[in-house]
Amino acid sequence: MNNRILVVDDDRNFLAAVRRGLRGRYDLTTAEGGEAALQAIAESGPFSVVVCDQKMPQMSGIETLQRIRDLAPETVRIMLTGNADQRTAIDAINQGQVFRFLAKPCPISDLTEAIDSALEAYNAAAAERAAIVARMHRLSEYDFLTDLPNRFMMLAKVSQAILASGC
Repeated sequence: MNNRILVVDDDRNFLAAVRRGLRGRYDLTTAEGGEAALQAIAESGPFSVVVCDQKMPQMSGIETLQRIRDLAPETVRIMLTGNADQRTAIDAINQGQVFRFLAKPCPISDLTEAIDSALEAYNAAAAERAAIVARMHRLSEYDFLTDLPNRFMMLAKVSQAILASGC
């Protein structure tokens, strides 16, 4: 599984503290602001989890998480904010579809717990997607009622084998 984490904040000191606090625990990338986060996803994504501050210049955390959701819908999103008013929480949940909402200052233990829970959710969803793909593949090759090989699929495979052999 991927299990890469992206932490987004405009505060360099906060990002440095997070890097120190989470060192060795995760494959961690940091980004200073929303645009840098989108660039990180475009260049080296996807990430399993994105932790994003709400209050940032140029692009708010909610807008950043909305755009991340559009680029990488499987990524689990966590919102951090120093001013946790009810409207921000509602917008984060409804627009950014966040998994967790954490208030700053956030102890590393709370952040770690939230990231671990988000990774569990990400990995469970990835396993479910893989099982669906495997089942769909099986259904395309085998009749779902009899579990016998799909005759159309078999005919196509035999034709390909004959063409490949040059007969």
